[in-house]
Amino acid sequence: MSDKRNGLFVVIDGPDGTGKHTQVVKLEVRMHAENLEPIEQASFPRYGERSCELVKMYLGNEFGPAASLDPRIASVFFAVDRFAARQKMVEVLSAGGIILSDRFVSANAGHQCCKIDDPDARRAFLRWLDEFEFGLMQLPRPDITLILTLPLDIIQRRLQARDGDKQDGHQADPNHLARALIAYEEIAQQSGYRRIDCAPGGRELSEQEVHELIWREVEPLYRAHRPT
Repeated sequence: MSDKRNGLFVVIDGPDGTGKHTQVVKLEVRMHAENLEPIEQASFPRYGERSCELVKMYLGNEFGPAASLDPRIASVFFAVDRFAARQKMVEVLSAGGIILSDRFVSANAGHQCCKIDDPDARRAFLRWLDEFEFGLMQLPRPDITLILTLPLDIIQRRLQARDGDKQDGHQADPNHLARALIAYEEIAQQSGYRRIDCAPGGRELSEQEVHELIWREVEPLYRAHRPT
C-alpha cells in the first residue's frame, strides 16, 4: 500500500547526461515563485550515505564490470539506498509536502532492464522490480515520473565535458549508455511515465525549453495540490 496521499511526489529520470538535476532545481525555483512553501529535493543514489556503499562498489566495477552483474542483484543495491531515505520521505509526503527527486525506482528500470535481451524477461523484471521496491519495501509511489531523453551522441558529449575520465561503470560503457537509452524510451511507453524529448528533430533544446515542457506536465498536479 502507498504510505503517502497528501503530498506531491515528482521524479525526473532518464539516462546519464540528460540534465535531470538541473531540471529538478529549475522546477523547485518555479514552484517557489508560484507559492512559497517547503519543497524537499532528493537525489539518488545518495553518495556519501552509508546506505550507498554497495552502489559505489558496483559502479566502481568492484564486483566485475557493472554491465555484467545480474540486474536483480544490482537493483537491490540501489533499492536499499532508497529504503534508507524512505521514512523521511513518507513524513514529508504525509504532511502534505512536495518532493522533487532526481531519479527513483525508474532508474533501476532503465539501467538494469537494459541488461536483459528477451522482451518477456524484461517485462518479468519490471514486474519484480515494482513488487520489490513499491510492494515489499513500501517506497512511496511517485505521482508523476518524467523521463528525459537525448540522442546518444549528445549524451556522450555532455558526459565527457562534465566528467572526463572520471565516469562510473555505467557512464564509461558506450554499450550500456546506448542500451539504457533504448530501455528508458521503452519503459516510458509501457509504464505510464511521461517522456520529455530534449532534442526533437535533432535540435538540442535549451534548459529553459526543457523546463517548460516539464512544467506543462507537472503544473496540473501542482495546481491540484495547491489550488489558488
